[in-house]
Amino acid sequence: MELITNRVLTHFDETAGVAIPRHEVEQHIRMGNVVTPLTEAYKTRYERLRAVLTGKLLPKREHLLQLRRQLQHISTDVDAKRRNIERETLTDTEQILERLRAVESMRQSAIRHQILHLEEELQSVERIVRRVERANIEEGTVDTYPAGGILLTSAAPSAGVIEPVRAPRATAMVEIIHEFSDLMSMMEQASHKPVSVQIEFPTDDFPRETAERLEIVGRCDKYAHAINVKDHMLWTMLQEKEKLEQNLMEEKRLSQDKKLCDYTNGAQGSSQWPVVHALARSYRLTEQLK
Repeated sequence: MELITNRVLTHFDETAGVAIPRHEVEQHIRMGNVVTPLTEAYKTRYERLRAVLTGKLLPKREHLLQLRRQLQHISTDVDAKRRNIERETLTDTEQILERLRAVESMRQSAIRHQILHLEEELQSVERIVRRVERANIEEGTVDTYPAGGILLTSAAPSAGVIEPVRAPRATAMVEIIHEFSDLMSMMEQASHKPVSVQIEFPTDDFPRETAERLEIVGRCDKYAHAINVKDHMLWTMLQEKEKLEQNLMEEKRLSQDKKLCDYTNGAQGSSQWPVVHALARSYRLTEQLK
C-alpha cells in the first residue's frame, strides 16, 4: 500500500488508470469501470514485465555484452599487432642507425688521425715561429738579468765604441747568433717538408638503406604491373585462339555440308539416290549429336 495525500490506496481502476482507496471502489464499479486490487494489478504487470524482460530484453542485453566483449578483444588484438609491428620497426630502425653510426665512426676516426698528424706539423712550425719572434727583444722589454751590460764594438779595433747594450738584450742577441744556423736549417726543413695529410673524405657514400628498400619496393610494383599486363595479354590471346578454332570448325562443317550437298544433287535421279539420301541423313544426325 502507498500513502498519497493521506489516503490509503488499496485498488486500481483499470479503466481510468488511477489508484483509488477502498471506499471509492463501489463508486468506480457503478461507473462501469474495471477495478482490481492494487497488489493484483501490480503483480500482473510485474509478471508481464519480467516475462518480456526474460524473453526479449535479457537475451538482447547478453547479445550486446557479447558483441562488446568481441570488440574489446579485437581492440586488444589490434593494439597488440600494432605494438609488435612498432617494436619490429623500431628494432629495424635502430639497427639501420647503428650501422650508419658505425660507418660514420670509422670515417671520423680517420679524420681525427689526420687532424692529429696535422697538429704535430703545426706545433713544430709554431715552435720555430715563437723562437724567432722571441729574439726580437727591444730595449727595456726584458729586465730579468743582473744589472750591467756589454759594449758592442766594430770589427776594426780603431773604430771605437759603437753602442752600449744592456745585459738582457745582449744575452738574447748572443743566443740568436749561436742558434742562427740551427734555426735556419729548421725553417728550411719545415718550409720544404711535404704535407702528407689526407683532406679529401667522401661524405655522400653512407648507406641509405631506407631509400634502397623503397627503390626495391618500387621496382617490385613495376614488375607486378608488368606481370598483370602480360597475364591480360595471354588471356586475350587465348580468347582469340578459341575464337579462331571455333571459326575453323564452322568453316570445316560448312565445307563438308557443301560437298555433301553437291554430291546429293549429282546423285538425284540415279539408282544410288536412296543410299546417298540415307548417308546425308545419318551425317546430319551425327552433327546434331555433337
